[in-house]
Amino acid sequence: MKIDGPFYAQLPQAAEEAERLAAAGYDGVYTLEGSWESFLHPAIATELAPGMDIATGMTIEFPQLAGRGSEG
Repeated sequence: MKIDGPFYAQLPQAAEEAERLAAAGYDGVYTLEGSWESFLHPAIATELAPGMDIATGMTIEFPQLAGRGSEG
């Protein structure tokens, strides 16, 4: 059985967090879209913890709609 853990570090701490999770015995990490870009953190993790499985949550981009919120 493999155990994955959340990778919630802010970018300045991403390297340290990837190494910490690998040392703690996690087999992989996952990120979720939040208040930061969801692909850069896993890229850092692949460099510092190459044996870990890396996954991202779904990232969806919506275009800005003119006049949104003014209908109804």
